[in-house]
Amino acid sequence: MTYADNSDSKLVNGGQAPSNTAPAVTEQYWCTWQPNPVVVAAPYDWSFDLVPLYADRVEKMKQGALFKYTQNVKIYRCPEAGKDQHRTYIMATPMNAYWQGGGATDYPLGKVAKRLGQIKNSKERVVFFEERSISPDAFQFPYTMPGDNLCDAPSIMHGDGGNFGFADGHAEYHRYECPATIQWCKIGPSYNHTVAADTCFNSISPPKDRIWLKKAIWGD
Repeated sequence: MTYADNSDSKLVNGGQAPSNTAPAVTEQYWCTWQPNPVVVAAPYDWSFDLVPLYADRVEKMKQGALFKYTQNVKIYRCPEAGKDQHRTYIMATPMNAYWQGGGATDYPLGKVAKRLGQIKNSKERVVFFEERSISPDAFQFPYTMPGDNLCDAPSIMHGDGGNFGFADGHAEYHRYECPATIQWCKIGPSYNHTVAADTCFNSISPPKDRIWLKKAIWGD
């Protein structure tokens, strides 16, 4: 919110790394350094392969657009995370981010908010997620329903749910209901397994977990 207040209500870029297929990005990413010109293979903070040293990943995280407002690396990481996880939070795709595989229906650019005022029902819209393992992009959840694939697994480090940060500034814990959702999130894809079957979100009727996530991410 402070970033938006200081930027004529413009949202910080919610992505984490550039790609060959995404629109050109001239904004600084919220959590990592972006070279100029953009180098797709650059070692961003999410990459455990390219930046294996914890301290190096933290240094790149400090170069993100939000760090000057936080000045504390501890708030980027849940205390219950693994010792090699420098960051456990990620922003949602509609929060001024874009997925390199995004299509016109799965990830519609027209529903990506660029300014604070474009976020409707801010008390119900999620900005920050706990992600099971940090992936190269923003948190991926297709807009289309029911959808065949998901790319990211929400983190379940706290019972059968996780913590979420909302656009109005509050945070809350959400517990998932479907056993298949819980199992998939606990043993789901790591950061380098980008696509996983979405059957867990369709194993109960109605798929309450998926409906809640879609509304929280996309607003409808």
